[in-house]
Amino acid sequence: MKRTIKMPSIDQFRNTVNSIIHTARYTGLNDDGVAMYDNNIKLPVIKAIGTEKIHGTNASVCYSEPDGFWVQSKKKIITPEKDNASCAFHAEQIKDKWIKLIKSLANEHNIDLNKNIISLYFEWCGYGIQTRTAIDGIKEKMAMIFRHFKVSPLENNDDIPANWYETKVQDRWIQDTENQIFNISNFPIYEFEIDFNEPLMIQNKMIDTVLELEANSPVGQAFGFENNIGEGMVISFIFNNNLH
Repeated sequence: MKRTIKMPSIDQFRNTVNSIIHTARYTGLNDDGVAMYDNNIKLPVIKAIGTEKIHGTNASVCYSEPDGFWVQSKKKIITPEKDNASCAFHAEQIKDKWIKLIKSLANEHNIDLNKNIISLYFEWCGYGIQTRTAIDGIKEKMAMIFRHFKVSPLENNDDIPANWYETKVQDRWIQDTENQIFNISNFPIYEFEIDFNEPLMIQNKMIDTVLELEANSPVGQAFGFENNIGEGMVISFIFNNNLH
């Protein structure tokens, strides 16, 4: 049955640090059902990727063989009749293209679409959606796919966790530019090694990168808009099958 499959919210770095610390040092529940943590456990060192933040409106397309294809905004299923910035209308017009991309990811990662739903998240952006952005001058709307996609069990079941994978087939980040579907990982990316034993050590490098992006957006430049003000950066990585 079609349902809204939400993407995790983007947390502040300090909240992500706290989440990783709790997850890494969690050892289970005691006899009273209280969570236990071992502060002597060494915390992980994780490679994270930064991508440019694009301002628009969050959306996703979902597909499974039993349920077919549907489109979501951040909080609900949308349709051409009950739309969000014409996102569902555009997606439905080219749904065969979206399904082709989704099936390529399913094949790459051996995902059974008879038992699972793939949700492909993107920023719906461009003309008329958000003004004064790095790509506001584009005369068409477009989808900017995120670096990771979500695989959820067909039936909503809290005991079966979702999984996250990169939106990549072999060595190619999926996209269909002829149909205004782009992938943020085909634009400049920024690599960070975060030592969660000393997480503040990486912050200056992150801040410098954000300042560089804000001074002149690489995505804006790629679309022919020089000296555009960038909109920040999104840092992402997978830890314990969860996207952060």
